[in-house]
Amino acid sequence: MHAVFGLIQVVDTFQQADPPTQRVFCINPNLVSLQEVTETTVNWLKKRPERLDEDAYKLVTESLHANYSCDSRKI
Repeated sequence: MHAVFGLIQVVDTFQQADPPTQRVFCINPNLVSLQEVTETTVNWLKKRPERLDEDAYKLVTESLHANYSCDSRKI
């Protein structure tokens, strides 16, 4: 779980450099804690064990997009 926590931080940091219109996911730290995002991502990964041989960066980004899209209420 610590590796996922760190990867989420890296992916989020890189995305901050993108213009808001190009962001893949949106997380408001005032509404959602990094711990909650990590738990959500780990649960998403656990539901897809057949994909765990794929690139971790890609999977985490896909999970963040699925769970925290910029048009969701969690932003």
